[in-house]
Amino acid sequence: RGAKQQQLQQLQQQQQRKRGGRGRGRPTEQALELSAALKTLCREKRWDRALALYSDASNDEIRDGHHACIMIDMAARCGRISEGERILEDMKRNGTFISVEIMTALMKGYAHSGAIGKAEALFHNMCLSKCQFSCFTSAQTSSKKKSTHALLLCFLFDYIPTAKANYPNTRTFNTLLRGCLWCGTDIVQDGGNMHVTGGVITAENAWKEYQRLKLAIFDVSSYEYSITLLCQALRTQDALERIEEMKAAFGIHKSQTTSNNDQSLTEALAVVHLALARAYAILGAMDDAIEACQKSLAFSVSSRKALKSETSFSRKRGWKESNENRDNDRRAESNTIYRDHRLSEIEEEAKTVVDICRECDTLDSAHGARKLARRLVTRLIFLSGGGTTNMIDNQTELLGPQNSQAMQQKTIQKRIVNSLYFNFGLAAVVNQMTNPVNNPPFNSLHQICSNPLKALNQKECNRILGDVGLQGGIIKEDGTLDLHRIFAAGLGNSKTPKKRSKKSRRIEVELGAGFGDWIVQKAIEDPSTDFMAVELRADRVAQIFARTAILSASKPIDNLCIVGGDSGALLHNQLQNESIDSFYINHPEPPTQTFGTDSQELLSIMNGGLEPAHMLNSHIILSMAKVLKKKSQSRLVIVTDNKWYGRLICATIQRVLKNHPDALYNVDISKLSNRNQRFKLVPFGEDGQFDIDDERMSVMMFEGQPDESIGYPAKGKNQRGESYFDRLWRSGGGSHAEKRTRFIIVMKPAGSD
Repeated sequence: RGAKQQQLQQLQQQQQRKRGGRGRGRPTEQALELSAALKTLCREKRWDRALALYSDASNDEIRDGHHACIMIDMAARCGRISEGERILEDMKRNGTFISVEIMTALMKGYAHSGAIGKAEALFHNMCLSKCQFSCFTSAQTSSKKKSTHALLLCFLFDYIPTAKANYPNTRTFNTLLRGCLWCGTDIVQDGGNMHVTGGVITAENAWKEYQRLKLAIFDVSSYEYSITLLCQALRTQDALERIEEMKAAFGIHKSQTTSNNDQSLTEALAVVHLALARAYAILGAMDDAIEACQKSLAFSVSSRKALKSETSFSRKRGWKESNENRDNDRRAESNTIYRDHRLSEIEEEAKTVVDICRECDTLDSAHGARKLARRLVTRLIFLSGGGTTNMIDNQTELLGPQNSQAMQQKTIQKRIVNSLYFNFGLAAVVNQMTNPVNNPPFNSLHQICSNPLKALNQKECNRILGDVGLQGGIIKEDGTLDLHRIFAAGLGNSKTPKKRSKKSRRIEVELGAGFGDWIVQKAIEDPSTDFMAVELRADRVAQIFARTAILSASKPIDNLCIVGGDSGALLHNQLQNESIDSFYINHPEPPTQTFGTDSQELLSIMNGGLEPAHMLNSHIILSMAKVLKKKSQSRLVIVTDNKWYGRLICATIQRVLKNHPDALYNVDISKLSNRNQRFKLVPFGEDGQFDIDDERMSVMMFEGQPDESIGYPAKGKNQRGESYFDRLWRSGGGSHAEKRTRFIIVMKPAGSD
């Protein structure tokens, strides 16, 4: 016992030294300078420079846990979480204190990269450390007998409790919930069993586990994330109960729609009631959906009043912490614009849902449930989720060996059905559709809802597919999507015919579809073409699906399929070569708002240098070129509001053409100009430094407004054929984006003439 006590004291002293001044004293000037330099590189996503600076021997006596936290957070932003794990391992070997901030940064990285199983395990271990430390400290302060028992436990399990600072806090918990929103669910092998992880399953397990800890606090964001997940899974009763719990926690009566200028609380209540309305509308409970929308609108009005009030406050981190200097604080002004814009989006959607619900009859019959099940299985395909493209791990997967074709087909199909079942509401729909008396085969599936941790096996997945008339599923033997079968599957009550028309329809894809405004309007305008909306974040996938399912109650949108997954993996693994007619990318997120200003960096990228972390890297560009059909009307269209990012995209495409000159050719859209629209050529470089001798291999960027001439929806008076960012910029948001000007790059596949 004495030896263990001495070891504990030595460890705690060592950890205090390793804090590098982050404990009780002020950090040194050198430590602050290193932090500032790393934060600047982090904002610019310059990973290699940051790693070199962090690892420099001159910083060995300065480097501490705070600097490591910055690096791990940067690894998450750059899609390099495996690098973040290596930094953490180095910290452990060096005995550096690992704080809750570092663990939370690592959890954020797991969420960004889609590794929600690792995030869940990390949170569980942090909760265990809390329980073990609590047991240890309570034993130390009680009787001698209990103290001896606690020390004996530490000796047996070789566990020495560290400081309380690495317990999970509310921010840690919210990071996990946000990861569940982004990543959705997946199935993992545990010995001989398959279990479900991520999404609402992990969120609900974590909620119960965190609730058991002393001093655990749920804030407004905790409730907002949790309720949104429950609504995505169409678990309306559970969501309703959590909403009432949320109101009670913050002192709001059941029928109350105001909260004494608490802006964040009323905004969150507007968000969750709208999410509940979506779930009700999808399930056909139109009256309940209307009531939820009315509550959402009432809370939105209350939140907007609080936003304008001088005495308003917020429970969310990073929002208006004080009212002093608010008029001169650019960040506060930007936040106010964003909050006002978000409330406008909520109100517009809520009013739209009310109008649709009032026009339509209730669709809660078995017939309506079966139709919804067919829509889920054929118009929502969830392959993977996350917040950022995992640059290193994903490229390794793309180049790695593939499983056998038969195994690929079964595994992918099973993952898709399990994600739909547990995270996107298929379980609730199956329950609506199932009558245990008249339909015995679904009895076993009916019971699965009571034990959601166990994944559906292959037989159960096949049973669901068979009942909705999709025997064999939607995955081909080589693991690619059977696009013809997906879109040929009608959404009525009849089964998919075995003999389908051989006449092919155009298939157009939007990568990074966001909330789906643009692609949904495109699908409505052109019912003769099939469309795919590809989005990485699971919560946005759910919102696009909800929009199409609800709108279809009044105007059928059967020609749009939403795919959740990483663009690179989808292009390489799930789409066959020469299978897509056009790709559109609207307002892709730049690696930083100002990357591309330095011409030397662009030249380096063109000549094979390191690329920054962003979706439209050279691997993605080349993959799109391979997947495009070699037809005269096939196009790759990229539209951005950031000129600097447009320059980076041009340099990236030029890099591809340097190594693959027959991949893509430019399209001079200035020749498409008319009296209502002129596309102006924007010089990509300066003084001709980027000029290419072969005109076909050069990349042109144009300034103008995208219109029908390049495949964009018509902008009617009551149409929303614009992106979320178009509306945000119009409201005054964005510091580096052009409010009205758009920069356009159009390419076509070689051999398409």
